[in-house]
Amino acid sequence: MKLLKEHQQTAQGLLAILTAIISINVGAAFAKNLFPVVGAAGMTSLRIGFAALILMLICRPWRQNTKPQQLKTIILYGMILGLMNLLIYQAFARIPIGIAIAIEILGPLGVVLASARRVIDFVWFVLALVGLGLFIPLETSEASLDPIGILFAIGAAISWASYILVGKKLSSGSTLNTVALGMCVAACIAAPFGILEAGTALLSPSILCAGLMVALFSSALPYPLEMMALKRLPTQLFSMIASASPIIAALCGWIILNEQLLLHQWIAILLIVTAIAGSTFKKAS
Repeated sequence: MKLLKEHQQTAQGLLAILTAIISINVGAAFAKNLFPVVGAAGMTSLRIGFAALILMLICRPWRQNTKPQQLKTIILYGMILGLMNLLIYQAFARIPIGIAIAIEILGPLGVVLASARRVIDFVWFVLALVGLGLFIPLETSEASLDPIGILFAIGAAISWASYILVGKKLSSGSTLNTVALGMCVAACIAAPFGILEAGTALLSPSILCAGLMVALFSSALPYPLEMMALKRLPTQLFSMIASASPIIAALCGWIILNEQLLLHQWIAILLIVTAIAGSTFKKAS
């Protein structure tokens, strides 16, 4: 009976993390469809703004006392979260979302490998660099990626690494309340850029409805699912499944946006995913 319960917990955790990853990337693909109307920054502000509103209504973090020192960390956490979202949406606007996510996920990989000392970890590092190198355009052609888009994705990767490091400073008892407060700060960071780019177009009822849907898919739904998965899955298994997100992002980009990747770009994504999965496995073993 106990074994059956454990299997059920694992199955629920797997379903939760896979649903979360798919939801995030479906949201990103739908958001990109709206870039011609409100721009990448406009869409970022809508997504984060609605996500913050939803999480605040659900969590109502104002009912709990937050220590001043923790509040400072939450503010920094939210600022980095806002910057990370602004940068990755700018990358989405210029390069396929699967490639942007593959580059962005190098941020967490860098955090993992920063304290690595094993030879195999150096192999994962080289593998990730080779994958990144395959994305860099060496010549001008229709198939070349926008170098500015690549730089935005690298900026998002650096922001994600910073986000992880700052997140570790928050108390171990942090819950979805912390995410809600951080999302509010992130919304304040993104809003001026969105207003500057999209102006009154952000107030269009159809755009507001679309922004709400993107927020639900990209933020409000995935975060609780990820927390559910973390409670039911070993950290190693959770991390290894999460490492496949660039592949899922590329598939969502292909199905929803018709973003056709070249063979060497798929190879690059697979190299990066392998490096992340491998480093996670060695770290946990």
